[in-house]
Amino acid sequence: MKKIIIGILAMLFSLSVISNVKAEEFVAKIGDMNYTSLDEAVEASKDGDTITLLKDAETEGLNLSKDLTIDGKNENGENYKVTFTKNGIALWGKSLTFKNTSVLMINIGSTPYTVEWNWMTICASKNSTLNLINSDMVMDGKDTVNKHAIYFTGNDILNLTNSNLTISNYAQDALEWDGGDAGYNVNIKNSTVILDHNRSGFTGTFIVKAENSNIDVINSTGNGSNGSHFSIVNDSIVKFNDNKAHGLSTSNLIIDDSYVEAKNNGGNGIHVNGLLDVKNYATIMIEGNECAISSKWTIPGAFLLTSSNTHKIDSTSSVAIKGNYGSGISLVGGTLNIENGSKVSITENTAYKLGIGGGIYVKEGTEATLSNNIILYNNHATTAGDDIYSLGTITFSSTGTDWYLNKGVLFDFASKYDGSSYLYNHQECEDKITGWFDDTKDTRWEAHQADLDNNHIEEIESGTYNEELAIKAAHGLGKVNVHYVTVDGEVLHDVITMTGVVGSEYATELLDFYGYKLSKTEGDLEGTYTSDAIEVTYIYDRSQGSVISNYVDVDGKKLADSITYTGYVGDKYKTEFKDIFGYKLIKIEGDDIGTFEEDTIYVTYIYMQEDFGKGGDEEKTVVKEVELVPPQTGLTGSKGRKSNFLVELFITIGISCYIFIKRLF
Repeated sequence: MKKIIIGILAMLFSLSVISNVKAEEFVAKIGDMNYTSLDEAVEASKDGDTITLLKDAETEGLNLSKDLTIDGKNENGENYKVTFTKNGIALWGKSLTFKNTSVLMINIGSTPYTVEWNWMTICASKNSTLNLINSDMVMDGKDTVNKHAIYFTGNDILNLTNSNLTISNYAQDALEWDGGDAGYNVNIKNSTVILDHNRSGFTGTFIVKAENSNIDVINSTGNGSNGSHFSIVNDSIVKFNDNKAHGLSTSNLIIDDSYVEAKNNGGNGIHVNGLLDVKNYATIMIEGNECAISSKWTIPGAFLLTSSNTHKIDSTSSVAIKGNYGSGISLVGGTLNIENGSKVSITENTAYKLGIGGGIYVKEGTEATLSNNIILYNNHATTAGDDIYSLGTITFSSTGTDWYLNKGVLFDFASKYDGSSYLYNHQECEDKITGWFDDTKDTRWEAHQADLDNNHIEEIESGTYNEELAIKAAHGLGKVNVHYVTVDGEVLHDVITMTGVVGSEYATELLDFYGYKLSKTEGDLEGTYTSDAIEVTYIYDRSQGSVISNYVDVDGKKLADSITYTGYVGDKYKTEFKDIFGYKLIKIEGDDIGTFEEDTIYVTYIYMQEDFGKGGDEEKTVVKEVELVPPQTGLTGSKGRKSNFLVELFITIGISCYIFIKRLF
């Protein structure tokens, strides 16, 4: 009887407990088994189980030696939240998956394995995997002391799929490795990773693959990354900005159809110590990096390539390197091939610490081939080679047709890396760039001194060089080419080339050419020299001359109207003889046949009057004797008349012969 009573009481007690649990609501379940806390469910789980959250849950930490999935999707399609209250996660060669869950780890500085793993929030022994699937994980170490966020020990994997991971405010690294080379893998697919204000984002030889994902590594107190391999593919966007030391420091770097940005870092923007492969419309932006770190492992350079690999930027990709305080590209190892067609721009970089190769520095034993459309100018170096300094082998093309120098470049900043200050004032001009010019240490390019002997202007042809080369995209002296031509294009004088310092004044000269007069001019006859050659043209037309023929008697009396002939100077002319009744020509003053001159030519035909009388039935002609009458001989009578007649006949024949000969020739 007592046994029956005891059984009934036990049954009633059990029913009371169950009733109380239902009233409190369960937090999680495994299959059909409900649990009042997540930790209780984890304790009860077996290897490979899935714990389904029934509401937001808390845990004191997960110390797992079994594969486990936590699924937090609720009936409204939202994700339940798991808050870590004491410790983080210790994975012992197992797989932990958060699915459809929001994970919150605030000020968690140790794993549950506090004997050794008490200086990181998450630690994975070899062969462990942490998966985030459609989940959000936030890790904030703002009040922890000298802790890492996630620590891998070898052959571990962090997988993110359609998820978000934010790690911030850790005094040590967001992702850290144990110093080995056994494989440390981070796979990010359709996800976002933000690593903000930790000592470093990625430290060690992580193999990071980002696919259609966003990664922001920002505000690190050290490097954004240090030595990992990055494969950034399929429209990913990756930014390493505002880190105190280097931005993206990598071993291998593959950028495929993606965007990578490195801005405003205290060290170099991107440092590649492995293979660089930029392809399939990839884009890189490197800007405002201080490049303030010099060590045995690195030299200052916005884009530093140090390995012996062959580095490539393909013809479809774009790279912009601007406003960095180090060489735009420093090629310290291997070869670099920037393919034709790529859009590569390297401008306004200044090599402070290195002092050479503000645009590109090519170390001895390396080789760089630049695209034929590269934009490379307005860089500066404190010692030599503003735009290019090469001790190896370099191939480059001519400067662009639309490049101009900048003016008044002033750099003054205090490095956020080591507090050192830099000041560099490079005053130049705003003139057009016309070519490459020598810019070696002791003979820096100079084209603005009023005393031309103090300028150094030695133009360097584009091509391939395997010797020391220090050059700058700049300009020479200003030139004015003065042309003298006719309206028909005939050259009247060789081109006169005037040279002078760009910005100084010039004045061209009008030249006189016989038989020509100025018709018009083209170009500025006076002005100031520019780096572009100035063309000035004086255009002439042929001058015209005139010939006026007059017809008078021996007394100067006008016998007929004058005739005016016009024509181009140098052309031939021939005046016209006129028959005037009652007069005969006795002489011509001036050239009745000749060539037109600039001055007017006068030709005068002088005539003598003829007298007509009658004797008997025959008409007799009486010639009025003027200056043509010969001296008197004293002879009279028929003998005297006969003598006068002969003289007159001789004169008439002579004049006729003269006129005939003149007209013949």
